[in-house]
Amino acid sequence: MNDANETAGTPADLPARSSGSRADDAALVDAIVVAHLDLMRRLTGSHAPEVAEVGVTMTQLKVIYLVDPASGTHMSELAARLRVTLSTVSGLVDRLVEGGLLARREDPADRRQVVVTRTARGAALLDLLRVLNERRLRSLLERLDPAELRTVRAAYAALGRAAEGEAPTVVEPVVEPVVEPGGRPSAGPRPTLLLDATGGPDGVVLDRETS
Repeated sequence: MNDANETAGTPADLPARSSGSRADDAALVDAIVVAHLDLMRRLTGSHAPEVAEVGVTMTQLKVIYLVDPASGTHMSELAARLRVTLSTVSGLVDRLVEGGLLARREDPADRRQVVVTRTARGAALLDLLRVLNERRLRSLLERLDPAELRTVRAAYAALGRAAEGEAPTVVEPVVEPVVEPGGRPSAGPRPTLLLDATGGPDGVVLDRETS
Protein backbone atom coordinates (compact mmCIF):
# COMPACT_ATOMS: atom_id res chain seq x y z
CA MET A 1 0.00 0.00 0.00
CA ASN A 2 1.41 3.40 -1.00
CA ASP A 3 2.35 5.91 1.65
CA ALA A 4 -0.10 8.83 1.88
CA ASN A 5 2.62 11.22 0.76
CA GLU A 6 3.06 9.23 -2.44
CA THR A 7 -0.58 9.58 -3.53
CA ALA A 8 -0.80 11.33 -6.89
CA GLY A 9 -1.87 14.94 -6.68
CA THR A 10 -0.82 15.54 -3.07
CA PRO A 11 1.37 18.55 -2.24
CA ALA A 12 4.29 16.20 -1.48
CA ASP A 13 4.10 15.03 -5.10
CA LEU A 14 4.57 18.54 -6.51
CA PRO A 15 8.08 19.83 -7.24
CA ALA A 16 9.27 22.70 -5.10
CA ARG A 17 9.33 26.01 -6.97
CA SER A 18 12.76 27.53 -7.29
CA SER A 19 13.47 31.16 -6.57
CA GLY A 20 14.25 31.52 -10.28
CA SER A 21 10.74 30.33 -11.19
CA ARG A 22 9.17 32.76 -8.75
CA ALA A 23 11.25 35.58 -10.20
CA ASP A 24 10.18 34.59 -13.73
CA ASP A 25 6.53 34.56 -12.64
CA ALA A 26 6.88 38.01 -11.07
CA ALA A 27 8.47 39.38 -14.22
CA LEU A 28 5.66 37.89 -16.30
CA VAL A 29 3.03 39.44 -14.04
CA ASP A 30 4.76 42.81 -14.35
CA ALA A 31 4.80 42.50 -18.15
CA ILE A 32 1.08 41.65 -18.24
CA VAL A 33 0.20 44.59 -15.99
CA VAL A 34 2.20 46.96 -18.19
CA ALA A 35 0.50 45.58 -21.31
CA HIS A 36 -2.92 45.97 -19.68
CA LEU A 37 -2.28 49.59 -18.71
CA ASP A 38 -0.99 50.36 -22.20
CA LEU A 39 -4.16 48.88 -23.71
CA MET A 40 -6.33 50.93 -21.37
CA ARG A 41 -4.50 54.11 -22.40
CA ARG A 42 -5.02 53.25 -26.06
CA LEU A 43 -8.72 52.61 -25.48
CA THR A 44 -9.33 55.85 -23.59
CA GLY A 45 -6.91 58.00 -25.58
CA SER A 46 -9.12 57.80 -28.65
CA HIS A 47 -11.97 59.43 -26.69
CA ALA A 48 -10.22 62.75 -26.07
CA PRO A 49 -12.13 64.51 -28.90
CA GLU A 50 -15.50 63.43 -27.48
CA VAL A 51 -14.49 64.58 -24.00
CA ALA A 52 -13.22 67.92 -25.34
CA GLU A 53 -16.44 68.39 -27.30
CA VAL A 54 -18.42 68.16 -24.06
CA GLY A 55 -16.16 70.89 -22.69
CA VAL A 56 -14.44 69.04 -19.85
CA THR A 57 -10.79 68.31 -19.22
CA MET A 58 -9.45 64.94 -18.15
CA THR A 59 -8.91 66.37 -14.66
CA GLN A 60 -12.56 67.41 -14.47
CA LEU A 61 -13.57 63.99 -15.76
CA LYS A 62 -11.62 62.42 -12.89
CA VAL A 63 -13.72 64.46 -10.47
CA ILE A 64 -16.97 63.16 -12.03
CA TYR A 65 -15.69 59.57 -11.79
CA LEU A 66 -14.75 59.99 -8.14
CA VAL A 67 -18.21 61.17 -7.10
CA ASP A 68 -20.19 58.33 -5.57
CA PRO A 69 -23.14 57.74 -7.94
CA ALA A 70 -25.50 56.74 -5.13
CA SER A 71 -24.89 59.05 -2.19
CA GLY A 72 -22.51 61.69 -3.53
CA THR A 73 -19.11 62.59 -2.10
CA HIS A 74 -18.00 65.27 0.33
CA MET A 75 -15.98 68.08 -1.19
CA SER A 76 -13.25 67.51 1.39
CA GLU A 77 -13.06 63.84 0.40
CA LEU A 78 -12.63 64.76 -3.28
CA ALA A 79 -9.79 67.09 -2.31
CA ALA A 80 -8.11 64.30 -0.32
CA ARG A 81 -8.45 61.77 -3.16
CA LEU A 82 -7.13 64.21 -5.75
CA ARG A 83 -4.39 65.36 -3.35
CA VAL A 84 -5.17 69.03 -3.84
CA THR A 85 -6.38 71.85 -1.65
CA LEU A 86 -10.06 72.34 -0.93
CA SER A 87 -10.03 75.61 -2.88
CA THR A 88 -8.62 73.84 -5.95
CA VAL A 89 -11.25 71.11 -5.98
CA SER A 90 -13.92 73.72 -5.27
CA GLY A 91 -12.91 75.52 -8.46
CA LEU A 92 -13.08 72.27 -10.44
CA VAL A 93 -16.52 71.49 -9.03
CA ASP A 94 -17.71 75.06 -9.74
CA ARG A 95 -17.01 74.61 -13.46
CA LEU A 96 -18.67 71.18 -13.52
CA VAL A 97 -21.74 72.55 -11.72
CA GLU A 98 -21.91 75.40 -14.26
CA GLY A 99 -21.75 72.80 -17.02
CA GLY A 100 -24.61 70.82 -15.51
CA LEU A 101 -22.46 67.73 -14.87
CA LEU A 102 -22.41 67.91 -11.07
CA ALA A 103 -24.59 69.38 -8.33
CA ARG A 104 -23.82 70.24 -4.73
CA ARG A 105 -25.75 70.63 -1.52
CA GLU A 106 -25.20 70.96 2.20
CA ASP A 107 -24.87 67.76 4.18
CA PRO A 108 -27.95 67.71 6.44
CA ALA A 109 -25.93 65.83 9.06
CA ASP A 110 -23.16 68.44 9.07
CA ARG A 111 -23.87 71.80 7.45
CA ARG A 112 -20.18 72.59 7.36
CA GLN A 113 -19.78 69.83 4.75
CA VAL A 114 -20.69 70.15 1.06
CA VAL A 115 -21.87 67.02 -0.76
CA VAL A 116 -21.20 66.76 -4.51
CA THR A 117 -23.49 64.59 -6.64
CA ARG A 118 -23.66 63.60 -10.30
CA THR A 119 -26.42 65.03 -12.44
CA ALA A 120 -28.23 63.12 -15.17
CA ARG A 121 -25.97 64.87 -17.68
CA GLY A 122 -22.84 63.83 -15.80
CA ALA A 123 -24.03 60.23 -15.61
CA ALA A 124 -24.86 60.32 -19.33
CA LEU A 125 -21.29 61.42 -20.11
CA LEU A 126 -19.87 58.43 -18.24
CA ASP A 127 -22.34 56.16 -20.02
CA LEU A 128 -21.15 57.56 -23.36
CA LEU A 129 -17.54 56.80 -22.46
CA ARG A 130 -18.50 53.23 -21.51
CA VAL A 131 -20.16 52.77 -24.90
CA LEU A 132 -17.14 54.22 -26.70
CA ASN A 133 -14.81 51.96 -24.72
CA GLU A 134 -16.85 48.87 -25.55
CA ARG A 135 -17.04 49.85 -29.23
CA ARG A 136 -13.28 50.39 -29.35
CA LEU A 137 -12.58 47.07 -27.63
CA ARG A 138 -14.88 45.24 -30.04
CA SER A 139 -13.11 46.80 -33.02
CA LEU A 140 -9.76 45.56 -31.68
CA LEU A 141 -11.08 42.05 -31.03
CA GLU A 142 -12.49 41.88 -34.56
CA ARG A 143 -8.94 42.26 -35.88
CA LEU A 144 -7.84 39.03 -34.18
CA ASP A 145 -8.00 35.63 -35.83
CA PRO A 146 -10.05 32.80 -34.24
CA ALA A 147 -7.03 31.30 -32.45
CA GLU A 148 -6.13 34.68 -30.92
CA LEU A 149 -9.73 35.24 -29.84
CA ARG A 150 -9.75 31.87 -28.08
CA THR A 151 -6.51 32.83 -26.33
CA VAL A 152 -8.02 36.10 -25.11
CA ARG A 153 -11.18 34.33 -23.95
CA ALA A 154 -9.12 31.71 -22.10
CA ALA A 155 -7.07 34.46 -20.44
CA TYR A 156 -10.18 36.25 -19.20
CA ALA A 157 -11.65 32.94 -18.01
CA ALA A 158 -8.47 32.31 -16.02
CA LEU A 159 -8.68 35.77 -14.44
CA GLY A 160 -12.32 35.12 -13.61
CA ARG A 161 -11.40 31.89 -11.84
CA ALA A 162 -8.67 33.69 -9.91
CA ALA A 163 -11.22 36.27 -8.78
CA GLU A 164 -13.82 33.71 -7.66
CA GLY A 165 -14.51 33.68 -3.96
CA GLU A 166 -13.12 37.15 -3.38
CA ALA A 167 -15.33 39.28 -1.18
CA PRO A 168 -16.68 42.30 -3.07
CA THR A 169 -14.82 45.43 -2.03
CA VAL A 170 -15.01 49.09 -2.90
CA VAL A 171 -11.60 50.02 -4.22
CA GLU A 172 -10.70 53.64 -3.82
CA PRO A 173 -9.41 55.02 -7.14
CA VAL A 174 -5.90 56.41 -7.00
CA VAL A 175 -5.30 59.48 -9.08
CA GLU A 176 -2.49 61.69 -10.23
CA PRO A 177 -2.36 64.93 -8.26
CA VAL A 178 -3.84 67.93 -10.03
CA VAL A 179 -1.60 70.90 -10.82
CA GLU A 180 -2.75 73.79 -8.69
CA PRO A 181 -3.05 77.38 -9.93
CA GLY A 182 0.36 78.83 -10.75
CA GLY A 183 1.66 75.53 -12.10
CA ARG A 184 2.64 74.13 -8.71
CA PRO A 185 1.83 70.42 -8.45
CA SER A 186 0.21 69.29 -5.24
CA ALA A 187 2.22 67.21 -2.79
CA GLY A 188 2.21 63.43 -2.87
CA PRO A 189 3.04 60.56 -5.19
CA ARG A 190 1.87 60.44 -8.81
CA PRO A 191 0.09 57.12 -9.36
CA THR A 192 -2.39 56.67 -12.21
CA LEU A 193 -6.15 56.70 -11.93
CA LEU A 194 -7.44 53.24 -12.75
CA LEU A 195 -11.01 52.85 -13.83
CA ASP A 196 -12.74 50.16 -15.81
CA ALA A 197 -12.32 50.29 -19.58
CA THR A 198 -15.73 48.81 -20.26
CA GLY A 199 -17.84 49.12 -17.15
CA GLY A 200 -17.34 52.48 -15.52
CA PRO A 201 -15.43 53.58 -12.45
CA ASP A 202 -13.36 50.46 -11.91
CA GLY A 203 -10.58 50.50 -14.53
CA VAL A 204 -10.17 53.35 -17.18
CA VAL A 205 -6.76 54.97 -17.21
CA LEU A 206 -7.16 58.71 -17.33
CA ASP A 207 -3.66 60.09 -17.26
CA ARG A 208 -3.77 62.80 -19.88
CA GLU A 209 -5.04 66.34 -19.63
CA THR A 210 -7.05 67.85 -22.47
CA SER A 211 -7.60 71.55 -22.67
